[in-house]
Amino acid sequence: KPTDVTQNGFAGGISLGFIKDIPINEARTIGFGIGVGYSYNVIITNLKIIEDNDKSISFNIVDDYKYNRLKINSIELPIEFRWRNSSSTKYKFWRIYGGVNFTYNFMNKAEFSDDLNKLTIKNIEDYNKFQSALFITAGYSTWNLYFKYGLTPFFKDSYIGNEKISMSEFTLGLRFYIL
Repeated sequence: KPTDVTQNGFAGGISLGFIKDIPINEARTIGFGIGVGYSYNVIITNLKIIEDNDKSISFNIVDDYKYNRLKINSIELPIEFRWRNSSSTKYKFWRIYGGVNFTYNFMNKAEFSDDLNKLTIKNIEDYNKFQSALFITAGYSTWNLYFKYGLTPFFKDSYIGNEKISMSEFTLGLRFYIL
């Protein structure tokens, strides 16, 4: 991220999806997973996104504002390598799943307000619609820890002054599995 960009507040999100489990050994403890899902994320920073009259986008750092959010709606396609110590009769088991997640961002919206202005920009052209990330999920039974690291920056060739905006996603969360 650029030097002066800071996260302000708790960024949140939710993902829902389906993953097809494809076991590759007889005990069904090792396999692959291929899935599809929907994701909604909100990023809260001091990065103000401005659309000029000619529809060009510029970025500024702001210190004094009431509301500043980037909201993202995506379709996700995860591919996982899966290990677990389950059996055909044991539904509570340890698991470690890791892989790559391909994302298509079909809608984004930047909202900003301060004492003087209220701005809303939809479907920012500079936003990378196609992104990828590495992830790992680990835990026992239904609730599992989830880590995700974005390989693709949020924005294409975008700058604040001379500094490139190369922010990408880092997610820490909980993943809930229903068998």
